Amino acid sequence: MTKNLIRSITRSLRPGIVLYALLASILLSLPFVINNGNPIFHSSLLFFGWIAWSLSEYLAHRFWMHPTLKNEKPESPFNHLYHHKHPTEIKVTHFHRFFSLIIAILLLGISVWMNNYFTLFTGYFLGFVLYNFLHYWLHQEWSAHWLPALHRSHIHHHCKFPDKCFGVSTTIWDQLFNTASPQNAIIPNRIRLFYFNKKIVEIATPSEKFQVPASGQSLN
Repeated sequence: MTKNLIRSITRSLRPGIVLYALLASILLSLPFVINNGNPIFHSSLLFFGWIAWSLSEYLAHRFWMHPTLKNEKPESPFNHLYHHKHPTEIKVTHFHRFFSLIIAILLLGISVWMNNYFTLFTGYFLGFVLYNFLHYWLHQEWSAHWLPALHRSHIHHHCKFPDKCFGVSTTIWDQLFNTASPQNAIIPNRIRLFYFNKKIVEIATPSEKFQVPASGQSLN
């Protein structure tokens, strides 16, 4: 398990991600410096709050959302099975995302004012906000260039390995708990067409005509 965690962390340490993480840490630490707080202490609380969220997200997705799929009405737009069959139809709107971002900013302000362990909760809520933005981004084609590992993992979860790749914010927990997709697994063009809701115009033969997967099935 330790080897899986180390391997997952090293795979995640891309130069761009490290740079963004450093910039985010510096920016989030500035208010605490101004308020004579300990920036390292509070940055650590924010980070561990996010880690706690990412684990909650993984556990809920794997052990709550997926085991209940059989009991859900397949055509209800508010269940998880519907999202698997209609990947581009995300019910969380931009209004919801930015409203939650405003709340996160307010919580950050409260954390600076209180200057205590409340910052841990703020980090957890920031993880929730980031998750909502990331989930939307991972359904956009450009995320393949900016977030390649998360992009690949999420497509695999939707279309090839519904019993794997449960993490959205990070792949660390999938690596740690052996639910990551195989490294050599490819994403065929017909899967991308379905995932991004494109018209089927690049399929080579009629026999390859793409079909939306039934519940519990995957595309190969």
